Amino acid sequence: MVHDTPEDVTAAPAIVMVASGTAPASLVLPSPAELGRNITAAGGIHEIHDERMSRDHAKVSWDRGAWIVEDLESRNGTLVNGERITGQVRRRGDVIVRLGHTVFVLLADGRGQPGTTMGDLVVGPELARVFEQVKRAADRGALLIQGEPGTGKEVAARLYHASGHGLRGRS
Repeated sequence: MVHDTPEDVTAAPAIVMVASGTAPASLVLPSPAELGRNITAAGGIHEIHDERMSRDHAKVSWDRGAWIVEDLESRNGTLVNGERITGQVRRRGDVIVRLGHTVFVLLADGRGQPGTTMGDLVVGPELARVFEQVKRAADRGALLIQGEPGTGKEVAARLYHASGHGLRGRS
């Protein structure tokens, strides 16, 4: 006898940034999200460097098996599956959205997607959350990193110092 588990029958919609400017990218966001140079979604704010993208460019949400994409009167427009939209559109399935030079794929089921890029690393969602905690600790000015060999202490330290906050207040 086969039993379906909730993971087998429940989709997990996700927004995946696949390119920004001329560079490939990997950033997985939960739905819904505000897309623009400062992407806001559950889990924080992510900054994108795309001069053709408005600060508040588009809003994306998931409703009863369909994506709702709304252009927020952006300067350079929002393209959904290659068509420029005005106002709000509703699309089923996977959808490609372009804002400026940045491309997102809206997945009806994003389970199993890789997480995000941190420098030259691609990390999963759990490690991305840990890295966000490291960045927040850097904002507060102090961080103690402990762990077994091979657990990513050096990567966390590099991220901490790359934020620029780890060197503040020192002479």
